[in-house]
Amino acid sequence: MRWWRKWAACGAALLGMTVAGAAVAPAASAVGGLSRVVAMGAADSLTQKSVAASCPAGKRVVGGGGEIIGGGGQVVLTQLRPVQDGAGGRYVVAGREDETGFTGNWSLRAYAVCADPLPGLQIVAATSATSSDQTRNLFAFCPSDTNMLGLGVQVNNGSGQVHITAEANFFFDPPIANNVAAIEDSSGFAGSWSLTSYAVCAAPVPGVQIVYGSSAASSAGKSATVTCPPGTRVHGAGPGVSAATNGILSHLVIERVVVDPALNQVTISAVEDESGTAGDWTVGAAAVCAQ
Repeated sequence: MRWWRKWAACGAALLGMTVAGAAVAPAASAVGGLSRVVAMGAADSLTQKSVAASCPAGKRVVGGGGEIIGGGGQVVLTQLRPVQDGAGGRYVVAGREDETGFTGNWSLRAYAVCADPLPGLQIVAATSATSSDQTRNLFAFCPSDTNMLGLGVQVNNGSGQVHITAEANFFFDPPIANNVAAIEDSSGFAGSWSLTSYAVCAAPVPGVQIVYGSSAASSAGKSATVTCPPGTRVHGAGPGVSAATNGILSHLVIERVVVDPALNQVTISAVEDESGTAGDWTVGAAAVCAQ
C-alpha cells in the first residue's frame, strides 16, 4: 500500500489524533517572486545545532526543507520550521544526536522557499499535549478561505530519541492542513515530549495541490522523488516513512527533505539508525505545488 494512503487509513488509530482549526476556499492569482534560498551550517561534533535559510528583504517564507549531512543515522531532525516575524522570513532546520552520541562531524543544510507577499499569508501552529506516549499525531488547520502552501514540524524535548515519521496532508484537496507524526526511537524515551505542526496558509492560488511519490519497500536506506505537474512549482515539502509495525518505524531516520533549485522536485531520503532493522519499509515524498 502506498505510504500516504496507508497513513491515512491507519494513522489516526495507530498514533491518536489531535486537531486544531478548519478551512475551505475558491481561487485567485499565482504566487510571484518564487525562489529558493540555501544556508549551510558548520560541520562539527556538537550534540545539537540549527541553521536558518533567510528570505531576501521584502520576501516571505512559504515553505522549505532541510537535511542532515554526515549523521550516520545517529542524528535526527528535530525542527523543520517556517518563521515569519520582525526579523523577516526564514526556514529553520535543527538536529540532535541520539542518546548514544555520534563521534563524527555532521552538519545541517536549510532550504527556504520564498515569495512576494501574499493575501492572507500566515503561519498556523498547533502543539500536542506533552506526555511520554510512544507516538504522536497532530493536525494544524489553515483558517477559513485559505489553503496550505508550506509546512513544518518540530519535536519538543525529545532529546534526540524521537523521530519524525510524517509531515504532509493526506486528507484534503486542495490542501488545508498539515498532518505530522513522530515516534520514540527503538530504545524508547522515558521523558515527556510533544509535537508541533506548522501550516503556511494564504488565500487560494491557482493549481494548488499536493503530489505524492513513494519508494519500493526494502530494509536499506532509500530516497523518493516527486515532481510537480507542468506549469506548477514547489512551494512546500513533506517527508514520510512507512512500515508494517512501530517496531520497524522506530529505527527509521529521515535525513533529507530537499527542494531542487528549479523548484520542480522534492526528494526525501531516510536511513536506519545504528542498530538497524531487518523489516521492510518505504520512504515517501510530498510536494505542495501551485502556479
